[in-house]
Amino acid sequence: MINAVVDLEGLKSMILDSKFEFRKENIDGSDSFSGESPKEFDQHDAVVIHQPEENAISEIEIMRFATKRDATRYSMNHKKRGKCVIFNQVLFDWVGSERKGSNFDVKMISRTFRSLGFELDPCHNLSYSKIMEKVDELCKENHKDCDCICFFILTHGSEENWVRARDVSYQIRDIWKKFTADNCPSLASKPKLFFIQACRGTKNEKPVRGRSVTDSSKNEEIYNIPSHADFLYASSTVEGFNSRRDPEKGTWYIQTLCEVIQDHWRDTDLLRMLTITARKVATTEYPDEEALTQMPSTTTTLIRDLYFTPKDES
Repeated sequence: MINAVVDLEGLKSMILDSKFEFRKENIDGSDSFSGESPKEFDQHDAVVIHQPEENAISEIEIMRFATKRDATRYSMNHKKRGKCVIFNQVLFDWVGSERKGSNFDVKMISRTFRSLGFELDPCHNLSYSKIMEKVDELCKENHKDCDCICFFILTHGSEENWVRARDVSYQIRDIWKKFTADNCPSLASKPKLFFIQACRGTKNEKPVRGRSVTDSSKNEEIYNIPSHADFLYASSTVEGFNSRRDPEKGTWYIQTLCEVIQDHWRDTDLLRMLTITARKVATTEYPDEEALTQMPSTTTTLIRDLYFTPKDES
């Protein structure tokens, strides 16, 4: 049975009642939750479903882009680097779902991204409505003096990009769609970075053994970019598989990502650093998890290289 909640701003969302059962791995090493496809949940716990939004743009507006058309790098010489928002979900309204160890990731992210010049904004154990309130606030802010914006989503997850707030499940697009160029003009042509530490299914990634066979305002130009350009989505695992978390150290992915950035950020493009991260996570043999591996994945619409140029060198 479906209990619909009418959105007064256009009937854009429904709340479906659902039931999840968290697996034991939620507590001692995985960021997944079990259950049927979101469209087939039983009537107990709520899941947020959004209907497609109609295009509200009725005419083309000329925005001010931060980067010239043919630039190979993003402009990272604004007054501020930008905000790094961390949605850290440790506690949930379901028994046995606590994500022990996630606070180690928050500390690592904070130390790493503060060194890059970001303004840290950690948000802990928020409900879906509070998450969206925060997102709406950020969308309405003026980011013209910022290089970019960055989000970390640390939570439980399942297939098809479903992740958990404290009270309900929602899709990652609920957040990123607020920052497309038409919805947040002050971030047009600037990087929007999303790092997701969450399972994307319940399968375990098992290793395959092998052997290597070899040891200015003048001269302004007007150009078009798609509203969905300049996004990056970096996920801790591939679709269908779970993501490993050590309750005493943090997650494999976030800890490795931050270590790589700390070592390479001054002279290495972000996508290259993500490739290094993926290789390290995929090939490292963890003492307590010898029979398991993990494969991070990245989807991007970035159209330029992204270097975190030190502010004193900008």
